[in-house]
Amino acid sequence: KKYIMKIVTYNINGLRPRISQFGSLRKLLDSLDADIICFQETKISKQELRADLVRADGYESFFSCNRNFDKSRAGYSGTDPTFSYSVFTGTKFGSPE
Repeated sequence: KKYIMKIVTYNINGLRPRISQFGSLRKLLDSLDADIICFQETKISKQELRADLVRADGYESFFSCNRNFDKSRAGYSGTDPTFSYSVFTGTKFGSPE
């Protein structure tokens, strides 16, 4: 059986408002129904990274925050590629041979 990997890229324009809209990070990620999700414009600084914003069961995230030292633009931009665990474990796509 063959599977298709679904990759979504999303200019989220602020992660916190999207999480509020969906109720949790997990619900947001599940709504996209993708194996790999690439958020742009997370608008979160390194100091603002909290578990409820960056961790969801079944997913692994890798944040990159803007290093802009201009206080008025702190946290501006930023990216977050997020992967479903099925990508890592081979449960959906099979293990490489």
